[in-house]
Amino acid sequence: MFHTGRFVFFFFLAGYLAVIYPLAYFRHDDWLILGNAVRHFADDWSFAFAPTLYFLNEEVVWFFRPFFKILPLIFFNTLGLNYYLWLASLLGFTVASFWFTYQSVRLLTQSIFWSTFSVLLFVSSVHLHFGSLFWVGEGMMNCPQLFFLSACTYAFLCSLREKGKRFFGWQALSWAALLIAVGFKESSIFHGVFLALLLLLSPTFDSRSLKSKTFVILPLAIFTLAFLYVRLIVMPINPYYVPKWNLAEISREIAVLIAAYLGPLLIWFGVLVVSSKESARRYSQALLKQLPYAGFLALCLVPYLGHSFFSPGWFMVPAYYFFFVLALAGHRAGITPAWQALRVSATLVLLLSLIPVAYRLYELRWWEWKPSQVYAQQIIASLPDESVDEIVVFNCVNPAYPDLNFDRVIGFEAGLYQMWAIHHPNPIPVIIRDCSKLKPRHANSKKKLMLYFQFPTLTWLNEQALKSKSAS
Repeated sequence: MFHTGRFVFFFFLAGYLAVIYPLAYFRHDDWLILGNAVRHFADDWSFAFAPTLYFLNEEVVWFFRPFFKILPLIFFNTLGLNYYLWLASLLGFTVASFWFTYQSVRLLTQSIFWSTFSVLLFVSSVHLHFGSLFWVGEGMMNCPQLFFLSACTYAFLCSLREKGKRFFGWQALSWAALLIAVGFKESSIFHGVFLALLLLLSPTFDSRSLKSKTFVILPLAIFTLAFLYVRLIVMPINPYYVPKWNLAEISREIAVLIAAYLGPLLIWFGVLVVSSKESARRYSQALLKQLPYAGFLALCLVPYLGHSFFSPGWFMVPAYYFFFVLALAGHRAGITPAWQALRVSATLVLLLSLIPVAYRLYELRWWEWKPSQVYAQQIIASLPDESVDEIVVFNCVNPAYPDLNFDRVIGFEAGLYQMWAIHHPNPIPVIIRDCSKLKPRHANSKKKLMLYFQFPTLTWLNEQALKSKSAS
């Protein structure tokens, strides 16, 4: 089993560090968030705690994510614009999360097997973590969130093994981690429900009195309800993220969510049936006793329904809960550790989960995105301050790739606006036009930066005109 686990983990690290990360670069939301951090925190640090964001030069209602808004500034000041190091840092958060997960499951089960199970199947499920680990825009929220939530769980479980000052010390660490996680993403507030379920449902804590359990759970319940009241009633709600309840769309999104998590479970259960039908029967019975956790997972996933888009980054944090609970079910079933079944399951999950990820990357020709992304940033960085008064992009659709427009590959107006603002003190307007508006005279413009994009090529239309202007 050691060799299989080592291979899967090595594949996990090498796949990102050697294959994915060299091909990735900043795009749309990345520039938007980075521009907000670099431009606005210097003027007003309280902006981090406002549920707003600057898109162009206008502050609009967004989310309450203070630590997420601060982290890009920290990365920018320490790592510059080295996207590889940004992603590698997020990978570090994730790997540390695996350690906390392993230790937490082991505290509850006293089992190396089920601790390994909880991490190995998560690592093998490429489709569940890929969306967060290959794109900073998602990863800056989800990877630190996962790290602090897993640390919170570990500290919480450690506190329940202690008394007196040590109990309160571990509880303080658990609360600190929870508060920071909430500061990265509001959905972390539901973690208190997960901790309460662990305390109430785990046989490990059957000997604890109801009074002692209430003493631990009550502050979590008060904090959760108070935060939800402030966030949903007192603070404004992002109007662009209000769900629209279209039955067909909701049904499709539910099917995608269920399939994403059900796939690894069915593979594990199928392999378990082949290796031992009795173990499979007992495991299925134990799963039924974990139904309250199913309600909790549904609570975590409901906020992602009803939107006009679906991000694979939303899979990651619920996956932590999912494999944690599957490990607890196995321990509760009392079945003999099936190392061979886990070895085969991890391998199959890894191979099969790669299929939808590879297909989607091939469909989007994702490896061809970086050159134009880098070129756009290099052009803007190379221009002297106040050399142009407007950026105009002519977006021409490539018939072979109708979905790969400038907005998606490089950035929408707000992203390009913030990209310029990072490199220059005076922001300028950004306009994205249809390529039918392109005229020969635009190549001679000395007042505007003229760009032309047709996937995968970005062209600087008036490069000679602007360079001659700068020379003179």
